[in-house]
Amino acid sequence: MTASFDITRHQFASFDGHSISYLLSGPSTGPAVLLVHGFVSDATLNWVKGGTVAQLAEAGFRVTAPDLRGHGQSAKPHNDGAYPDDVLAQDQGALLAHLGIQRVHLVGYSLGAITVARMVERGADAASMVLSGMGDGLTIASGRGDKFVAALTGQMPISDPFAATVLGFVKRMRGDKTALAQVIRGRKSVSIDALARWTAPCLVLNGEHDQDNGDGAALAAMIPGARAQSIAGNHMDAILKPGFAQAITAFLKAQKPEVSTST
Repeated sequence: MTASFDITRHQFASFDGHSISYLLSGPSTGPAVLLVHGFVSDATLNWVKGGTVAQLAEAGFRVTAPDLRGHGQSAKPHNDGAYPDDVLAQDQGALLAHLGIQRVHLVGYSLGAITVARMVERGADAASMVLSGMGDGLTIASGRGDKFVAALTGQMPISDPFAATVLGFVKRMRGDKTALAQVIRGRKSVSIDALARWTAPCLVLNGEHDQDNGDGAALAAMIPGARAQSIAGNHMDAILKPGFAQAITAFLKAQKPEVSTST
């Protein structure tokens, strides 16, 4: 019989003092997994609702799932100084240090995939990686981010289908448009040269109808030993499909278990 673990919420002060909220579940001695959600979303919607946290916890992993800065129950500052380059990657590094975690499995969706990739480029000790909701747009500072900013700041008319979709999601999530625009302005792409130097096992996981951030197979081809996998769904709903959590759990369970979770 599998164990059932509670999901608890916590807060900590990040590297610059801003409060970051995060969820914990699973055995405290299990291999560590960091789940990083997508833009406008939060840890609960992306990782709890679809069952990813529960499946990983029951598989024996120590699961941490933060709300990104500007999202969920984390701080949503408006000032430019609160969003330096790589602030999201910096927050995750501070969170891992706060928890005493060194080596970790990194899993990110969409903006979360960019964030964990930036963590690796900055030197994070990744046991493995899952880049989901992401294609070869990971390496491109594309106009998609600029479109998000335009929609969030009123520079794009609400009649535009993209703006209507973005603003509708922000409203459902009770998001802060100013903070979210700041998050996007501070994003950084990942260099192709950095991808070519990665050595940790990597899965690129996307919905079969998700081309929002480019081609997943093309991204996997840039990373030594990586493989691409498709499941049912598109960019908005693949993460909630049963196959999504199952694919991540199967991939992580296949990795070597000698992952150190703490200092």
